Amino acid sequence: MGQEKSYLLIEAKKIFNKAGFETSVCDLRCCFDIIAKGKTMTFLVIIAPNIDSVPNEYVRSIKCLSYYFKAHPIIIGSRTKTMELLKGVVYTRDEIPSLSIETLEELVIENAPPLVYSDRGGIYVRINGDILKKIRESMGASLNEFAKEIGISRTTLYEYEHSKRGVELDTALKIEDLIDYPLIKPVDIIDNVIEKGSSKEEEPKSDFEKHVFELFDNLGFKVHPTKRAPFDAVVKEDKKKTDMIMLTGVSDLNPRSIKRRILIVHDVSKVLDRDAFFVINAERPAKSIDGVPIVMINEIMGLKDCDTVIELLKERKKECDDELD
Repeated sequence: MGQEKSYLLIEAKKIFNKAGFETSVCDLRCCFDIIAKGKTMTFLVIIAPNIDSVPNEYVRSIKCLSYYFKAHPIIIGSRTKTMELLKGVVYTRDEIPSLSIETLEELVIENAPPLVYSDRGGIYVRINGDILKKIRESMGASLNEFAKEIGISRTTLYEYEHSKRGVELDTALKIEDLIDYPLIKPVDIIDNVIEKGSSKEEEPKSDFEKHVFELFDNLGFKVHPTKRAPFDAVVKEDKKKTDMIMLTGVSDLNPRSIKRRILIVHDVSKVLDRDAFFVINAERPAKSIDGVPIVMINEIMGLKDCDTVIELLKERKKECDDELD
C-alpha cells in the first residue's frame, strides 16, 4: 500500500470512528478498503489517491455488494487524472460519489453535505426549481423576461424550474442574488442507494465454489457470488427478504493460507451484523477458525433444506461463542 493511500485510509477511519461509525478495514486486494456502519447508514469505501485509477472490476463489484447490503459506495481520494479534488465538491466515478478527505469530514462529522458537484469539466449545483418558478411568477416575470435577465435561454430556465438539469454555480448564485432567496440544494449522496439494475451478478471462481453454490441453491437459498471481496458469496434464504449471511468456500483447510481472510471476514461480519461461515473441503473436521464457524462440504451434502442448514450454522456459531467465552 502506498504512503498516500495509507494516509487517506487512516484519516478516513478516524473520521468515521469520530462520527460514531463502526469500521472494518480490509487490507487484502479487495473492491473496498473500509466498511463503516452507523446507526442509520452503511458506507462501503474505496480509498484511491487518484479516483480515476480504480479498476472497473472494483467499481462493478462494490456496486454489487452495495446493493446486497443496502449500503452507500463512495470513493475517497485526492485527485483525478487532471485535477485536485476540491473541498466541498462531489466528483463521480461511474456513478459512485467521490470525495476528498476534507469533504468526507464535513459530511459525516459536521453533518454538512456538499452543495457542489463536478460534471463535464464544470462545477454545478442542484436548485429548488419549484420555489424558483413560484418566486418568478410572484414577481410577474415571464420565462423570456427572467431568462434574459439572467443571461440564459428560455428553454434552459424551464429545465431549471423543472429540475431537469444541473445549474452552473455562477448562474445559480446569480439567480439567488436576483430573487434574494436560497435555492441551492445539497448533493444527494446518502439517499442514492445502488439499484439492482446497476449491480451485476458474478460467476463462481472455481469448480469447488460452483459445486458449493449449487448445493445451497438446491437447499432453498439464493446465492450471489462476489468478486474482489474477502468472502466468496452473499447467501440468503430465498423465501425471505432479509437475514443475509456471508459464505466463503475454500478447497482445503490450510490455516496459513486462509487465516488472514477469515479474520477479515469475521471483522466484516461483526460490523455489518451478519453471520459468516466457511465451507471447507477437508478430511479432518474443524468447527471454527478464529471464531468463524466452519462447515465441511460433506455436512452440507447430508442436509435436506435451508432450515436444517440454518440450524447447523446456529449450533456451530454457539459452539464458537462458547469457545471464545
